[in-house]
Amino acid sequence: MVSLLRASAFLLIAFLGLGLAHAFENATEKVVTAVQVLYPGQTITLDMIKEVKLKRIMPNADRAIHGVDQIVGHVATQTILPNRLIFASSFTERNTVEAGDRVLVQYRKSAISISMRATALEDGKDGDTIRVRNADSGRIFVGTITKDGQIIVGAS
Repeated sequence: MVSLLRASAFLLIAFLGLGLAHAFENATEKVVTAVQVLYPGQTITLDMIKEVKLKRIMPNADRAIHGVDQIVGHVATQTILPNRLIFASSFTERNTVEAGDRVLVQYRKSAISISMRATALEDGKDGDTIRVRNADSGRIFVGTITKDGQIIVGAS
């Protein structure tokens, strides 16, 4: 019984020791924080954030953003407060197309290619499928957004 208690105590001390060692490791990490309040929908620029070295043990530091290149150009999805850890859930990629944008729509099939102008009815990123309205006929149809902001309709 005594040996079982000693073994349990040894395992507990070893476990706590490993946890503290990991915690002290993240105290020397650099993380990204905001220098001002960032509001939802705001595009994040380099002057709005900074990299700082952690001064104390932070329980969630390993999940925080560690480089400014991971966040610059993205859009805040929730309010981000100054001098607080920033997590990936706090921002998203910027939309390639916004609702109301005039976009170039292309239909491609075999040797046929048709282009026209339309108005985007939804926001979206590269690869998203959105609804667009033909500027001349008013007809609404669905297409896929490309990296350059064009909309592809039909088979390619």
